[in-house]
Amino acid sequence: MNAHDLRAILLKLQDRLKDDDRKRLHFFFGNDVPRRIRDDPSLGGTLSLMESLFDQDKINEEDFTFLIHAFEAIQCVDAAKLLREHMRQIKSSEIKKSMQSLAEIMPITMKQIFDDQDDDKYGVQCHESLVFFPEKDIYENNTVMNDTNDKSVDAITTTKDDMTTLPLQSKRKPVFSVTLIIWICLVIFFVILIIIFGAVSGIYLRRALQNNAQLKENILAEIKKSNETIQRLINELKYIQRVKNIPKIAFDAQWSPSGETVAGGNGIGSATNQLQYPWGLFVDDDQSIIIADFGNHRIVQWKKGDTTNGQVVAGGKGE
Repeated sequence: MNAHDLRAILLKLQDRLKDDDRKRLHFFFGNDVPRRIRDDPSLGGTLSLMESLFDQDKINEEDFTFLIHAFEAIQCVDAAKLLREHMRQIKSSEIKKSMQSLAEIMPITMKQIFDDQDDDKYGVQCHESLVFFPEKDIYENNTVMNDTNDKSVDAITTTKDDMTTLPLQSKRKPVFSVTLIIWICLVIFFVILIIIFGAVSGIYLRRALQNNAQLKENILAEIKKSNETIQRLINELKYIQRVKNIPKIAFDAQWSPSGETVAGGNGIGSATNQLQYPWGLFVDDDQSIIIADFGNHRIVQWKKGDTTNGQVVAGGKGE
């Protein structure tokens, strides 16, 4: 696989994307690409999005599972299937290269083992040909005599052969048989395959866990945004409800010539039933009146129906 295979696949993939697929893809990568790319779901915008993922090293020629998970998340099955097929081809190519390297190494190893066995065989044959010849000074005339000066011991005569051969007690057996060597090679081969498979699986699993963590963070961020939007709508509905509860006064309404005192009316003073230069007022939802009593430096609340006394809710202790 060269450095342009993945880009060629991505160009081929563009023919399988519909306009809605592009919009969903750009929305999915909203937190990973600049806003100008996210808001441009055209062919050029999608290619710019892919280039941005290359620059951020979220995808590369060897690992693009991040992009596969993205297409699966937006329900674009054809694009995800095309990318997975390309990933299987890459893995198959890597395994073939490993097999070729192993095949180049194994014949040399086998030749060295057989050469060592040949050397051992020749060594054994040389040892088997060794012959021991007794010394002539010890044996003469096929007899062995003791000291003739010792009169108390009779002469001992021993018969011997003309030449004695010392046979080899046991032959060296080959260290390795051909069958054992073949089994060892097969075991080594399968161990290498298991190591390669474990390494590839570990890399894939680590990438998958990283992508799942990123996807989880994106989902949590979207949920948080949704909750904020819902809370904002609830607050707006509450405000609208409060506005609806405000009594409506017709434009041609006739005011009563005699008003009703709802606060104060007992002269200037600092008592709870008095006011001193009231500056402003506010009517609450329950029609309670809150008055800024400027002269007494306080805020007084007068509940609906209670015109005798107000309640100091803030201030009232001087300047």
